Amino acid sequence: MSSAATKLATAADATSTEAQTLVLDMRKALSSMKSLAVEYERAGKPDKVKQLEDAVQELVASYEDCAYLAEAVKKVPGAYQPSDQATDFRKLIDVEVEKVKGTSRSSGHKDQLIRQFKEAVWVCASETLVSDC
Repeated sequence: MSSAATKLATAADATSTEAQTLVLDMRKALSSMKSLAVEYERAGKPDKVKQLEDAVQELVASYEDCAYLAEAVKKVPGAYQPSDQATDFRKLIDVEVEKVKGTSRSSGHKDQLIRQFKEAVWVCASETLVSDC
């Protein structure tokens, strides 16, 4: 493996690891947002619950994009073709992201994360009708 290829592989691994760490942090944030929404539901603040739901939708979309990017960046060193011309790494990464999206099942995971958020609020709302959730 050439020096340039080794450097590229090292950079791709580091970038992918950072993106995966960000994905984990996003998961933690989603969990906190779900807990906060339940508290708002208990407190009778549906406007705050709706604001959080909108924010969860945005965060889940970013979560999905980041997960795709983390996976795609790992594939870049294998897709890289040395040339006399400058390499457009943005384009190369975009191509790899599209490939990952094409083979990924994470959209079901995205729906599951949103459903879990809504279910936590619904359970609290239905329990509030009977008692306090």
